[in-house]
Amino acid sequence: MARTARNRENTNIFHTIVRGNNNEEIFSDYEDKCKIVEIITEKSLGGAFDIIAYCILSNHAHFLIKENALSIAEAMKRINTTYAAYYNRKNSRYGHVFYSRYLSEGIADEEKLINAISYILNHAQSDDVENDEYALAANAEEIFARYYDYIRKCLGPDTDDAYFLSYITGCEYDSIMDLNNSADDLTQAKALICKYFGADDIMLQSLMQRECLALRAQMVLYLKQNTNLSIRKIAEVLNLNRGIVYKIICDNIKD
Repeated sequence: MARTARNRENTNIFHTIVRGNNNEEIFSDYEDKCKIVEIITEKSLGGAFDIIAYCILSNHAHFLIKENALSIAEAMKRINTTYAAYYNRKNSRYGHVFYSRYLSEGIADEEKLINAISYILNHAQSDDVENDEYALAANAEEIFARYYDYIRKCLGPDTDDAYFLSYITGCEYDSIMDLNNSADDLTQAKALICKYFGADDIMLQSLMQRECLALRAQMVLYLKQNTNLSIRKIAEVLNLNRGIVYKIICDNIKD
């Protein structure tokens, strides 16, 4: 199946994820985590892009990036290429370091920005991530100092750093790339699938079968291109697991 272009959203802020090929621990020690932070800092110099927040775990990393001179695609290409060269050289290996290139979702408003910051900074301590003693995350106080205009638009003009820290610590979020899709969003997405693919509940229940591989990919890509649903919610609508949805998107969406 030919790759399709990533859907450009009306925003210049993106939550992106990179993951090790074959789930490899490509940020396995503190040196590796410091190196990827060094790279994103270096590549952002001169106003190329802003790194709002990040969280580096052993086998994957989250970045919250604001486009400036460089597009998100070019920024991620430079980050991934440089880190892959370092990692292969350090470990005397060759070949792919990252699984596909990256996943991204646009952050369309201040509320989603706060939710994304909260999720990324707290991700290392969440229940769905194994303990990682070398987990490395951006500093919340520095984020507030640099982006307080955005933050106060969401939390109120009197918000200070102490309130911001308290808020993001207690903020409830769902999971990776989940931007709080509502029940109405899911109902509308299912209606779209029924309308354009003639799908019913029985067909959706059979998407895991081998003979449905092509149809499954078409439905996933259709929802990715035509809705704002997260990977988790696309999986929920189509009765698939998130790993399958993630792989289909990575394999078929190009920059």
